[in-house]
Amino acid sequence: MPRITLVRGARQLLTLHGPTGPRRGADLRNLGLIQDGAVLIVDGVIQEVGSSRRVENLTLARQADEIDASGRVVMPGFVDSHMHIVGEPGLAAPRTLQRRALNVLEEAVRHGTTTMEAKSGFGLSEAGEIKILRVHQALEKQPISLVSTFLATPLAAEYKIGPEKYLEWVCSRMLPLVKRRKLAEFADIRCEESTFDRQYARRYLIAARDLGFELKMHTGQRSSAGAIQLAVELGAVSVDHAVDASHDDALLLAQSNTIATLLPGVNFYLGAEPYAPARMLINSGVSLASESVRFC
Repeated sequence: MPRITLVRGARQLLTLHGPTGPRRGADLRNLGLIQDGAVLIVDGVIQEVGSSRRVENLTLARQADEIDASGRVVMPGFVDSHMHIVGEPGLAAPRTLQRRALNVLEEAVRHGTTTMEAKSGFGLSEAGEIKILRVHQALEKQPISLVSTFLATPLAAEYKIGPEKYLEWVCSRMLPLVKRRKLAEFADIRCEESTFDRQYARRYLIAARDLGFELKMHTGQRSSAGAIQLAVELGAVSVDHAVDASHDDALLLAQSNTIATLLPGVNFYLGAEPYAPARMLINSGVSLASESVRFC
């Protein structure tokens, strides 16, 4: 027998009905609201959405376990597209890190997150980075969907040899190692004045792409000149932070499939300004995403 669930009586049901793909501009306002809405779910798959009166009278609905959502909002789960669920691992045992990360994961689920991208980048060494990525791998067995990203960062001890040798090391050793062990789906790099310039970022991203990674790029405050242009050129899935995106950058993003991921929580927590120019990006037709908070 199929497992059937009926969520009924929602004061507002957000269907996000509309064309597939990222939304842009005025389409971001279209939530596909249904007042007094219902959702019929069969074996974990949504079969029907609509008014409670209509959905309740369907044959399958009469066999369903009911959830009364009266006075509540029913909406799709939140996809957190930028998260560090493991901070500096130090000497902590993998099980300790996993337990801490699981607490963060459970808290995220309680607040409506159903999918999360988790980045490395704070391992401070090869061993630390691998430890973080292995925690990600262990958490993939949880009900929440977790996507792992390897982030090249100058925080690593190996960066002391300088950016040129560091990139040589990370491209020839770390990326192949992470790919071979299936520890990440995405490769990310900081392209900022204080980290890697456009030349180094290009080298890294091309090496990652050749290995089969999907690409991302950090373009934070004081991003390197041409960082967003490079991300668009190489078909990066996202540019994260995008704090100092210019109008020209916005036009490039609007004509691409690269999504600008904004991190207002970071700026708010640190008391740092400016915030990313979200309204300018929206008005230019850029597709946006947002993170939640930081790591444990």
